[in-house]
Amino acid sequence: MKQLLILSGKGGTGKTTIASSFISLLKQGETPACFADCDVDVPNLHLIFSDGETCLSQSTCFNRRAVIDQSFCTHCGVCEEHCRSGAMKNGVVNPYLCEGCGVCELVCPVNRDGHKAVQLAEINTGDYTVSDTDFGIFSTAQLKSGAGATGKTINAVKQNLASFCGESQVAVIDGSPGIGCPIISSIAGVDLVLLVVEPSLSSMSDLERILKTVRQLKVPAVACINRADISPELSQQIQLYCQEHELPILEEIPFDPLVIRAVNHSRPVVDYDNSPAAQHIRSLFEKTLQHLQQL
Repeated sequence: MKQLLILSGKGGTGKTTIASSFISLLKQGETPACFADCDVDVPNLHLIFSDGETCLSQSTCFNRRAVIDQSFCTHCGVCEEHCRSGAMKNGVVNPYLCEGCGVCELVCPVNRDGHKAVQLAEINTGDYTVSDTDFGIFSTAQLKSGAGATGKTINAVKQNLASFCGESQVAVIDGSPGIGCPIISSIAGVDLVLLVVEPSLSSMSDLERILKTVRQLKVPAVACINRADISPELSQQIQLYCQEHELPILEEIPFDPLVIRAVNHSRPVVDYDNSPAAQHIRSLFEKTLQHLQQL
């Protein structure tokens, strides 16, 4: 199974729009496929492909937080004194400040039958699901606010996808924006990365950083420019940068108001035959598959 990861250094470039279109086109071509949403902080691919039979639904417990047993805590203040994150105050733990480092449990002087008054306990950081949809197996997850463990959760999403993908030939993975831990976890093990760029200064800056990350992990990459006609000058600068760094630009997608309509109706834009953007996305899809099959 070939894995295609769609990334953008920043949010709002149209990454999910292209991912959903690719998934729909694979369905139209009757290519066995599966897909995943690795933007576990704010997933949105399920808004388009939500219908399906649930194959797996479980909670993630990748983090630990300090818990105080008030039944024998003496309120000595030792844990509060040593807590560098300021999560302890008057014998109460602030779960949003606790980083689960374990110092409080280590320094706690109160011990009853081998159990200290302060201990680390696993917490529910979010939920992940796998669904069997009309478009193929769909794996995703939703982290709770401030839960962290984004990288581990993304690994679980990809592992679940591999476990249920069956005879799928292609896996389309919608990555998260940024260049940090979530991106590294998303890139690991994929065959090709499609970078979605828009003609803006922030997107150009993030392209430079995310390309370094992809190259560091030694994964082949191609790119496309979305809404390329809103700033021809910046689009030309992106072209020159990609040419200098040997990053192929497969397609330039024009701005299209029908994309907004498709988003509002929770549909892939390729469902609109009269959409100029959809025509270019179909061309991008064919070129991307060619690159993927050559690897």
